[in-house]
Amino acid sequence: MAAVTHAKIALPVIDAVALPGRLEAEGFRPPPGGFLALVLEVGREPGGRALRGWDWRGTSRGTDWWPASTVKVFVAAAALEAARRRGFGSPARIAFDGPGEPFEDTLAGLVRAALIPSDNEAFDRLAFVAGHAALRRWLARYGFLDTSLWRGYSGMYRDPGTGRGTLAAAPGLTLRQGDRSLSLRPRLDRAPCDVPDHGNRTTLLDLASCLLRIARHEALPPGQRLGLRQADIDLLRDALAAPRPRGLGLADGLRAAFGRDARILHKPGFACDWFSDVAFVDRPAPGPSWIVGMAGRPGRDCLDDATLRVGRLLADGALGAR
Repeated sequence: MAAVTHAKIALPVIDAVALPGRLEAEGFRPPPGGFLALVLEVGREPGGRALRGWDWRGTSRGTDWWPASTVKVFVAAAALEAARRRGFGSPARIAFDGPGEPFEDTLAGLVRAALIPSDNEAFDRLAFVAGHAALRRWLARYGFLDTSLWRGYSGMYRDPGTGRGTLAAAPGLTLRQGDRSLSLRPRLDRAPCDVPDHGNRTTLLDLASCLLRIARHEALPPGQRLGLRQADIDLLRDALAAPRPRGLGLADGLRAAFGRDARILHKPGFACDWFSDVAFVDRPAPGPSWIVGMAGRPGRDCLDDATLRVGRLLADGALGAR
């Protein structure tokens, strides 16, 4: 079988003027601590591509914000793909040698824990499965060029220079599924960190591109898909659409605009007073689907007004109407 060459998804030219104009005409004022926003219209024809895009004054490419748990979607997908390359699926059991007491779970269990209740240890363990150097290559391969992930959120390992949690170190682990078993030695990525304070960096566009690959997997050309099987894609979709205990501000605002029949895939995050979320709004045919991403500060409710206004614009066909 010929190798598949993965390509960056072609996104439309982003209009940075229309969205601020519409919102400000209605009296909207952005959150005082910072505001980023992106809207993509996603077509239904084969190819599943984004047709048009708008953002808030060019902020869809901005990296000067803290993405918190939104980045867990990258690591979940990368860990599933790393396991597949080694011949293991999401039912595989993974035993970690440390740090601390030995720990074991299925790969699917770690994905659900990281994406639904947003468990930080599950996030770090998924990064251990992927391997940090391989994770960096994975991000580059799919064109997530403005994303760099270094900060571990559980503190299981810490960077000696900053004392911050790190994803660069990984314990030994063993994958088991059926009669197959594979053990990996402890690993350490010695590449220099390119994010201040040993942090994580991404953009709304990179997050939207990753979410689009998950939501429209079957419609994309093979070269633009993630290297995952349908079972992996279904697992990610179900976890991103599952009810979650908190972080529902953007999703609830979009449901209020589009109705309860809209299926919403999303992964919110909150830390350092930044609340952020990127959501895929899958609507019944024949209308388009949408990706809406926002980040703002301060507080978990800082995006509520913007979400309601943007959702209403999209549901009414008022944004970028032809």
